[in-house]
Parts: sequence; C-alpha cells; structure tokens
Amino acid sequence: MTVTSTVNKNQYTANGSLTTFAYGFLIFSDSDLEVYVDDVLQSLSTHYTVTNAGVASGGNVVFGTAPANGLNVTILRSVPYTQTVDYTAYDPFPAETHESALDRNTMLSQQLLEQQDRSLRMKPSFTGGQVLVETPSAGKALKWNAAGTAIINSTDSVDGITSDAAASAAAAAASATAAAASETAAGISETNSATSASTSSTNAASTAADAVNTAADAVSTAADVVSTNADVVSSAASASTATSQASAASTSATNAATSEANALTYKNQAETAKTAAEAAQAAAEAAADNFDDVYLGAKASDPTVDNDGDALTAGDMYYNTATSRMRVYDGSSWADVALDAATVVAKTSATGSGQLPAGTTAQRDGSPSAGFIRFNSTDGSFEGYDGSAWGAIGGGASGGNGEEAFIEHENNIDEDYTIQTGFNVISAGPLTVTGAITVPSGSTWVIV
Repeated sequence: MTVTSTVNKNQYTANGSLTTFAYGFLIFSDSDLEVYVDDVLQSLSTHYTVTNAGVASGGNVVFGTAPANGLNVTILRSVPYTQTVDYTAYDPFPAETHESALDRNTMLSQQLLEQQDRSLRMKPSFTGGQVLVETPSAGKALKWNAAGTAIINSTDSVDGITSDAAASAAAAAASATAAAASETAAGISETNSATSASTSSTNAASTAADAVNTAADAVSTAADVVSTNADVVSSAASASTATSQASAASTSATNAATSEANALTYKNQAETAKTAAEAAQAAAEAAADNFDDVYLGAKASDPTVDNDGDALTAGDMYYNTATSRMRVYDGSSWADVALDAATVVAKTSATGSGQLPAGTTAQRDGSPSAGFIRFNSTDGSFEGYDGSAWGAIGGGASGGNGEEAFIEHENNIDEDYTIQTGFNVISAGPLTVTGAITVPSGSTWVIV
C-alpha cells in the first residue's frame, strides 16, 4: 500500500466516561503506538489495548478505565528504528515486502519530523551554521556566545544569582530598618518642632518607601535573570534533542539510500530473469507451435491443411478417430501408420490364431525367401517356400507330405491350378473338374 497521509498523531480531551479513542493512520503491530494521558506514558495491555493493526485507515485505542475529565489524551505512532526486511538473492522480487519496507521508512521520517516540530529550531535567517552546546557544568547556566553561534556555560552561577537576590532582599530589609530608625528620629524631633517633625516624618516615610521599592526591583531583576537562564537551559536541552533527532534522521536516510540501491540491484536482476523467462517462453511457444504443425491431433477424416491453415508437409501426422489409427502424410497423400493385417502377420488375440496372408497362386511373392508361408486360396491349402519352390504344408486339396494316414481334399475343383514342375500330384476320385489344371512337363497327376 502507499502512505498518502503525514498524520501520525491524534489528540483528544477526555470526558471521564469515554474509553475508546480512534487513531487514523497505519501501524504494523499493537506496540507501534505510544499513548499518553497528560503526557504520562501508558502501558500496552496494562492500561489499554489496540485494534486494527495493519489496516491503512487505522483503528482504536481502548482504555480499561476511562481517563479523567479534562485530561489530554495523545496517541502517537512509534515504529521501532530498525530494518527487518531481508532479501534472498535471485528469488522472485517480493514486491509487497519491499513496499512495506518503504512504508516503514516513510513512517520513521514522519516520526522524526513530528519530534523536530516540537524541538527548538533556528529561524530560516540564522547563518551561524551548526549550533554547538557545551557539556553541562554543575552550578552553571547556558547562554549564547557573543557571535550568537554557540551556547556556552555562563560565568554567572545559579547560586550567584540566588545570592544576588538574597543580597537585594537583605538590602531591602536594611532599608526598611533605616526607615524605621528615621521614623524614630522624626518622632524625637517632633517634640522640638511640630513643623520640623512633620517634615522629617514625611521625608523619612518617602525614603523608606523608596528603599522598599528599590529592594523589590532588585528581587524582580534577580528572578528575571533566573527565568532567562532557565529558558536558555531548556533551549539547550531542546537543541540537544534536535541534534539527536537529526542524527537519527541521517541514519534513516542512509538506510533508505542503501535499501534503494539494493532494490535497484534486485530490480535489475528481476528484469534479467524476466527477459530470460520471456525468451524461454517464446522458445517453448515456438516449439509447441512447430509440434502442433506436425502433429495435428485427433480428427475424423484426412485434413487438407495443418492447424495454422498452411499447406501440409511430408511427415505431418494425425489420429483418425473413425478408424482408430495414426496416419502420416507422405507429401501427396495420407497413409496408415498403425500395423494392420494388410501389411503384417497379425493375430486375433494373445491366445487366438495367427492371421497369415492369403491369396491366389498368381498372387504369390515375386521374389520369395526361404521360410515364407501363406494360404493359397486357389487350392485352399497352406503353402511354404523352401528357398527354391513353393510346397503344400499339411493336408488340403493339393495333397500333403505323405506322413499322415489320411489326406482329405475337396472332390470339386473349380479353380485353375498349375502343378509345380517336378512335382507329382495324387487325387482321389471321383472328381468334378471345372477349373483349368496345368500339368507341366515332367510332372504327373494321378487320380485313383
């Protein structure tokens, strides 16, 4: 949050019954307040409790016992002069933590300003530079030097001033005694001459009055001197407090500058990390887009363009949801990627049957290799290639290997068949032959 107000103190006059007094500024914890009743510091928990710490608009100070009627209640923000934020190198930039630290520094500056406003300060026109105050000396008063640039110990002691006042009082008492003596003398003279007595009495009374007035003036002057010296002492104490506060403010400013420098460093690191992250994100997005252009996902039919609407390229793939097969684009057309019975030997299940290729005699491989096997749909038999020729495997319409007691075959031959050269064939009759049977030279077909 931001600190938009310079208010850090609220003051009230108690009425003897009110226990709740509001404070209108942010604090971080209950202990961040100083509460005074007629300038006497109160104790948290013992005399009062605090609500809404951490709320920007402030909260309330609630007394256990209402302050007496007419007493002054002062609520003052007092955040400790410490720095508690610790950043971890290369961690993500903690914006809220950093902003709270800036808020704290702002509050400390406001506290120092509030204290400075209650301290002795020189007028703007003062040109004496730094005001120096000597170390206090017992029995001495403080006064300005002749140049008005420093406060020094006065050579007139407080005791001396007090003695002067006592002397003046003694002088006044002596004058009063003298006046009494004069009055007695006047009484004696009165017996000699009424006129002379009257005149003497008048003069004596006047003289006595003058003496008393002189003594009173002396006492008053002494009191003024004591008061002036007391003001000087108070001013010096205030100046000392201001110097201490200025030093604390300087320390806070230095801490703030350090925090600012650290924040700039962390900001630069964060920006570098952000740039790297953005580059990585762009690369990932490009890679994802490239992959998306190659693997087009699940579709019900062969697509004609890729996912960006661009032309297909060789190697593009997709999953056909209608046939449950992967398909690949070869540059001109789509073809299945998944294995099927049209290209490989498959099986019906883990415990079922192998599904061999099947076809007519004319559909045999043009360049077979030893070990090839297939089902010949022309004569309805299984056959294999031994490296030089195709031959029947087991029973069937074309005979067997002679190792079985019974060989069964159909009695209706309705397909064309060519006996392999160098092979003899035996069939059991009667047979109905509707297909064309070719017996090459050197081969024999016997029907029994």
